[in-house]
Amino acid sequence: MRIAMISTYLQPCGIATYTENLAAALIAEGHDVLIAAERTDDERDDTQSDLSAAKVARCWHRHNPNTGELRAVLQMWRPDVVHVQHEFGLWPDRSAFIRAIKIIERSCPLFVTPHTICGPEHASLAWIWRQLSRNGARLVVHTDEGLAMLRDVWQYPADMMTRIDHGSLDPAVVAWADRDESREALGLPEDPVVLLSLGFIGEGKRQHATIAALGELVSTGMIDRDEVRFAIVGKPGGGWQHSGEYVAKIKRWIDALGFEDLVDLRTEFVPATDLPTWFAAADCAINLSIPTPLSASGRLRLAASYGCPQIVEAAGLHADMIEAGAVVGVAQRDSAALRDAILEMVRGPEHRQRYARAGATYASATKWATIAGQHIDWYRGKRRINAI
Repeated sequence: MRIAMISTYLQPCGIATYTENLAAALIAEGHDVLIAAERTDDERDDTQSDLSAAKVARCWHRHNPNTGELRAVLQMWRPDVVHVQHEFGLWPDRSAFIRAIKIIERSCPLFVTPHTICGPEHASLAWIWRQLSRNGARLVVHTDEGLAMLRDVWQYPADMMTRIDHGSLDPAVVAWADRDESREALGLPEDPVVLLSLGFIGEGKRQHATIAALGELVSTGMIDRDEVRFAIVGKPGGGWQHSGEYVAKIKRWIDALGFEDLVDLRTEFVPATDLPTWFAAADCAINLSIPTPLSASGRLRLAASYGCPQIVEAAGLHADMIEAGAVVGVAQRDSAALRDAILEMVRGPEHRQRYARAGATYASATKWATIAGQHIDWYRGKRRINAI
């Protein structure tokens, strides 16, 4: 099968990584993949991937309403299906979005993976779902909650949606890094339990909540400050305003608390090639966030693939991983629950090992080879429609 994907591929973002992993799995199964990638000026673009087996054409830009080059690429390649990774995020301009969707629909079947699904508070986005359904777009949705939102709030036709899990790297084939060597390479101390916040740094990621929990644990003597280190690593941003001010606030807070030896703050971009080293060095990853549009987290699944235990907030978005025992879920903004979960991770090596094993089991069950096969069934009309 000839599959064209339209994606932010080659940019340093989760959707680009998702596209790469799905494309690689499809190629491994003998399918041809063309990625119609966004044209950018980011100097890091060409270092993000070694997916040489895919054909890549940079042929559109989200802020350029001209879709002529995209049309030419699709006409030349003649795919059997086109799969758009994301929805409105690729073309904020409404007219460009509509033109692109019509170009695709007229050439071959259209599939869309909405990586975010907004609720009724975003009524202004209703036109997106209307346009997709009118043009016959079949959706790949990652969660049952997303299916319900699309059906009940946006009235998307149930027979045009299916649920397919977000994929995970197969733990049996990933290259595991050595813990001690990873810590040495990253300049982390050898002995303490290392807690890790990896990704964007901003108000919405709530790194301050972990610092507050650690402050309470240390001040009450529940843990010794020399037995734990909290590494906050990533770029300020993630779509939240004033992220630079948030980082400055975190720095002032660290200084005021005298936590220079407890919190390791690194405001730097982490390339995908360095992620295994960070997950090997960490004893537990902490992923907190404000309530967001329904989505599935690739970062959580990646950590699970590398056997890194995790504490997550906004538990409703990660219900499948919590039910599988792959992560520890705490209620949104429940500081006591977060404190207790951290304490158990710091003081319980057997506890960490249990979650590491469960995470790897979960990742194995959702490996990309399995997910790719489910996509092919959906493309061919053979997959059961499991809209709820």
